[in-house]
Amino acid sequence: MINFNKDSYGQEIRVNFGQSLVGATSLKMKFVPKSGQDIDVTATLGTSRVAVGDEYYEINEYLEYTVTDGMFDDYVGLWKKKGTVLLSGAGISTELELFRVTGQESIATRYPW
Repeated sequence: MINFNKDSYGQEIRVNFGQSLVGATSLKMKFVPKSGQDIDVTATLGTSRVAVGDEYYEINEYLEYTVTDGMFDDYVGLWKKKGTVLLSGAGISTELELFRVTGQESIATRYPW
């Protein structure tokens, strides 16, 4: 399982489809926290071969999204990620994959009163 620090904005999160996505449209990623609101974003097609953990994601076979400032501030813990695209008129998606967001939750987030 891959870990991301909640303050690691600028870091890439990737989902691998394991097949060519050349010509795909509607490149989307969904981030689902164990608690709280889902985050839906527009992703980009990966254009270089990258190492992710113990494997390689091949050119044009994965989506990536750059973490933005504050993106994971509302929940520190287990999340799931999923990619979806339209390819040749058909919707395809990856399975939900676990990842962990680490760091300190603010007291205001945990106790909003």
